Amino acid sequence: MGAGCREPNECTVLAQKSLRAIELAKAGRRIVTGSARIARASPPRKPRPWRKFQYISNDLLDEAFYELKENAAAGVDGLTWRDYEQNLERNLEDLHARVHRGAYRALPSRRVYIPKPDGRQRPLAVAALEDKIVQRATAAVLNAIYAEILQMNPKPASMFAFSGPLARQTRGAERYQHLG
Repeated sequence: MGAGCREPNECTVLAQKSLRAIELAKAGRRIVTGSARIARASPPRKPRPWRKFQYISNDLLDEAFYELKENAAAGVDGLTWRDYEQNLERNLEDLHARVHRGAYRALPSRRVYIPKPDGRQRPLAVAALEDKIVQRATAAVLNAIYAEILQMNPKPASMFAFSGPLARQTRGAERYQHLG
């Protein structure tokens, strides 16, 4: 067997195809491979950033729900953790269906102002309960995807590396990691 051939007859089949391609080229005929035919026939695809939602399952939404604090403040919809839990199975199935068909839309956050010691107020946005669930589930999916990518390539490419004073501090801290 030659280089790149996994089966005994594979190299002879590849050689026959190559000879046929050379004969067609000499005859002036153009060779069109299967992938070229498919690419020519199918319309160009638009990028679909929501495709990551395909990994969000009912179980993942259920886990995300139970990770939330039971006594957390209600969002703009006024829905609390206890209210949502009463029909949890049906609520999560409905949420899952909306996420997968692209009909899910996040609600605007409820704005709350917390007083600061100096008398000013600090704005705080409180998300709706379903938004918190979807955010947690999406974060779990993205963490799983990027953890695998970073394990394959632990040093970031220069295009993704951050720069500036914080980067210099981080690089300096790497020297002292062995100290614990």
